[in-house]
Amino acid sequence: MHTTNTTVRTTKHHPARRTWLPLTLLAAATLAACGGGGGDEGGTGGTPTTTKALISLHGVASKGRMAGARVTAHPVRSDGSVDLSTVLASTESDASGAYQLRFEGTPDQPHVIRVAAKDDGSTTHLDEVAGTARPLPAGFVMRALYTPRQSGEVAATASLTPFSEMAVSAAERSSGGVTAANAAQATAAVTQLLGFDPAQTTPRTVATATSADEQTLAILLTAVSGLAHDGALGCTTGSDGERTQCVVDTLARAASPSTIHLGVTAGGTTTDVSAALKAGVAKVLADAALRGPVSSVTLTPVVTNLGCSEAACTVAPAAGTPGDAVASAIASAKTLFGQIKSDWLALFSRGGASSLAAGAVNVEAYKIRTAMQGIEVPVETMGKDLGALLMGIDLYSDYKAGRTPTATRSHGPVPSNDGLADYSASESAGCTVYQGATGSTTATSAAEAGSVGCSARYYLTRTTTRLADGSNQTVDLQWRHGFTLVPQADGRYTYAARPRKRTTTTTCPATGVCTTTTTDDMLQTEPSEGTLVPTFDAAGRISAFTVEGRLPGAFRADGNTLANHHLTWSMSGTTASAPDGLTATSTSRTTRITGSMLAYSDATTQAGTLTLRSGQIGESDAMLTGSTETALTLADLDLAWTTPGAEFEGAFKADGMSFDKSRTDYIPTRVQLSGSLRSRSGGVATDVMAVSATVTATGYAAYDSTQHSSAANHYTDQLTAVGTVSAPGRPVLEFSLGASKPTYLSETDTMTFQYRSLVAGTPRTVLSGSATRGTDGVTRFSLNEAASKVSMQWRSGLSAATVQFDGSTAIGTLDSNNRMLTFSDGTFLSLDLGL
Repeated sequence: MHTTNTTVRTTKHHPARRTWLPLTLLAAATLAACGGGGGDEGGTGGTPTTTKALISLHGVASKGRMAGARVTAHPVRSDGSVDLSTVLASTESDASGAYQLRFEGTPDQPHVIRVAAKDDGSTTHLDEVAGTARPLPAGFVMRALYTPRQSGEVAATASLTPFSEMAVSAAERSSGGVTAANAAQATAAVTQLLGFDPAQTTPRTVATATSADEQTLAILLTAVSGLAHDGALGCTTGSDGERTQCVVDTLARAASPSTIHLGVTAGGTTTDVSAALKAGVAKVLADAALRGPVSSVTLTPVVTNLGCSEAACTVAPAAGTPGDAVASAIASAKTLFGQIKSDWLALFSRGGASSLAAGAVNVEAYKIRTAMQGIEVPVETMGKDLGALLMGIDLYSDYKAGRTPTATRSHGPVPSNDGLADYSASESAGCTVYQGATGSTTATSAAEAGSVGCSARYYLTRTTTRLADGSNQTVDLQWRHGFTLVPQADGRYTYAARPRKRTTTTTCPATGVCTTTTTDDMLQTEPSEGTLVPTFDAAGRISAFTVEGRLPGAFRADGNTLANHHLTWSMSGTTASAPDGLTATSTSRTTRITGSMLAYSDATTQAGTLTLRSGQIGESDAMLTGSTETALTLADLDLAWTTPGAEFEGAFKADGMSFDKSRTDYIPTRVQLSGSLRSRSGGVATDVMAVSATVTATGYAAYDSTQHSSAANHYTDQLTAVGTVSAPGRPVLEFSLGASKPTYLSETDTMTFQYRSLVAGTPRTVLSGSATRGTDGVTRFSLNEAASKVSMQWRSGLSAATVQFDGSTAIGTLDSNNRMLTFSDGTFLSLDLGL
């Protein structure tokens, strides 16, 4: 008996139904009647015909979107080569690059979907940089991998872009070619680079992309066009389309299944393709017309990955899927979420950093917090106290020389306060020239000047009360360091200082004149003393200085209690002034500082050391509207904090200063912090966290701070952070994060992140996610793990999220109310981390 192309199809069945049994018996009987022989065109000896998947595949071909291109589906030969001679299905992409194919495929075997420009030159792509459709040359090809995971009817997606082509190329160049394992590993590599599987992500323009993955892909596709326009990667000749083909081909050759770093070596020369693509992305993000509404922070994970080096580029191995794909996917999901839960419970714990902490990172964090409590604010203390002293000496010099007739001077931003009143007229430092060396009477002439009293203000509160007699009484409290500066005959200035609480009570009767009384309480009776030696320039301004001695106990950040007993310091620096262009007459003073400051927990016990390797602080006398306050223009500090139990070493920088629209506020629009936090025990330092973070305020110049924030009046805070978290004996977590928050919203509108769990330096888990708030106010979340191909997508307001494998097969449901993950086989896993 001879049969031709006999295919037995089964449908997904319920365990109680046995419709498969007669079909199996019929197939066996047919084979027996044929004597077990072969002869049909697809048969191989006595092997039964493989059950097929009937696939309905759709997607979009984009570089940008390709119109009028031929799209075909092909099987893979047993040697791992793509069988282009066998076309399982073919179609033509429409004007938007969309296509649909229907064909028979083999479950768990990779297939290659191919898009090719037609030979007649009619195929075009939307060039994102040019903004118009451009022809693509004959021979332009991009591909995507698709592996059906079940038999019977299957609906799936496979988009075709230069990044899906990278996965095919990486698998093709692996030992054995495009096998199922190589396809999975190559896809995992590209997914770990981008943070999403490009074949499962719909390519759109920057204007129409909604999810963070779509927005990232849109920027990347635009960057590819930019590289072609710029002649990057050696693609300098030919038409626009030929240069585009060259860039796409170079990206494909640069992909590897073992590393996310993209590089091509030819003729002994290596081209850093990652660096070129990273530069291309940066160029797009810097161009508002090309970037559109996409926030630059959305690209933080992929930009971080493109800048990886050495071990940070290593790809986590893809999870295998032998046997039943659904059962294997559930097993992979259990392993994945179990590892995540184990990592986080081991590293962190409920209640945060405390003496009872169980999590390894929280244990180290508690050590650090305990050790650092004595020097919480040395940087603020150094800046405020030094600024007050230098201002006082400048005031005294100007007053004695007749350069100013005013015996008082103040400057600096509004001090920390309780936020319950209008403190806009308050400044962080103020000085007055007094009569005599210890006088309290303000000088009225240069001849009377004998000393200077200065305040460095740290915290303010104000209360207003209606008294029984109808009077209004206002009590202002001010916590400060009070200084008395006395000039010496040899050019030195000695100072004496104490921490003080000043109480100013103003009583205003219903009729009559208000009265004010002031009391000044010393919070430490023993004075702190020291010496400041200035050098003056020709204009009588301080050009250099040295300072050493003792300072009072430092106030805690945003509070009115002392963090330590006292501090000592030994510092030197220079100052210089120059026009800054903020106004027609304004100038900035730049102070450069080096030195150290020691904190003491009691009279003799050293609690910690602040070492300022280099520091630069800039101030402008450009006035804000309605204020006499000077404006900070720059802060750039390279420092280390060291205690017996912990240390921080890094850099802080604030710049990009900008007025708001009303010129009532002036802020740094970029603040950067980078460094390493370590715990110390027995003289040994242990890394706990290394981080590089930048916060940027965009649109601040158009924001009116005197008006309420709204969709029409706001600026946006953007955060990018890259770093590692570690603890002894636990996996290392590497993370990258990008987030943006408009000031009129209570939560972020965009966030993307990726973290890698490293065991003995090898990545085990690579988890990527995003949250994007739509114009409808609904936030859409996504989470995917590259190695296992397990993912979730859900929307705010919903209590459940579907867990999927390979972007299409549902394997479970996560209930956000009880944090229980229930799989389709009836098993479950608790994801309550107890944090």
